Parts: sequence; C-alpha cells; structure tokens
Amino acid sequence: MFKLYKILFFNSMLLGTLISISAYSWFNMWIGLEINLLSIIPLMKSNKNVFPAEASLKYFITQTLASTIILFAVILSLMSSDYIPNNSDYWFMMILNSALLTKLGA
Repeated sequence: MFKLYKILFFNSMLLGTLISISAYSWFNMWIGLEINLLSIIPLMKSNKNVFPAEASLKYFITQTLASTIILFAVILSLMSSDYIPNNSDYWFMMILNSALLTKLGA
C-alpha cells in the first residue's frame, strides 16, 4: 500500500524543482529550493534506512546553513549598494552562487 503523504510530498518536491528551474530571479529560485527542502525531509523516512533521523538532520543542517549564507549575501548586497561601481557585486554573486550550489547538492 502506497501512503498518501508520500504522493503529496513527492508532488511538492516536483513543484519546488519546477519553480527553481523556471525562476527568473534569485528569490524565486530560493523559494523553490526551500519547498524542496521541506518536502524531501519526510520522504527520507523509510523502513529500509537504518538511521533516518541522522540523515534528515544532516541534510537539514546543510540546507539551513546554505539558506543563512543566501540571506547574508542579500543583506550584504543591500548594505553595499552605492552609486560608485566597485567589485562588491562580484563577491555578492560568488557568495550567492556558492550557497545556491550547496542547496542544489553540488
């Protein structure tokens, strides 16, 4: 018997992936990745997995750290926005891309 909650979380995982792929802004991509985070943790619970709580906790901590770095990069970018062009945009994009790649699992 296939459980109904697995179908629900699998569909929300697909929705989060589609939102991330078709996003036009960094914020929408981040929202899609957060939907993936919230939907994959219940799917990690399995009878075949010996340590589901440990695996879920490691995944959650990694994803939370990446989300914190994304928020830090956005705040850093907003604080350093001035009318003089400088190399702060390069560092912002580097931090943001590394955090998004961490959330993607790369």
